[in-house]
Amino acid sequence: TCKKLILSPGVLGTARIEIYSSLGEKVFKREEKNLSHRSISVNIKSGAGIYFISISAGRRIYQTPLIIVKD
Repeated sequence: TCKKLILSPGVLGTARIEIYSSLGEKVFKREEKNLSHRSISVNIKSGAGIYFISISAGRRIYQTPLIIVKD
């Protein structure tokens, strides 16, 4: 399932994006530069469910839940 996420953490340097399933399994990992008001597409093969997004940039870590419903 390819989902488009709109990320706006205001990160200007390199950021590591990780998405975990509700069971703690890492299902996505990517490094991106200058995430300020950009959108990225991610491929989550597990489909619908509850996930957790973690964006690490320097000393900052942004975390939020993500709920994907079946299309």
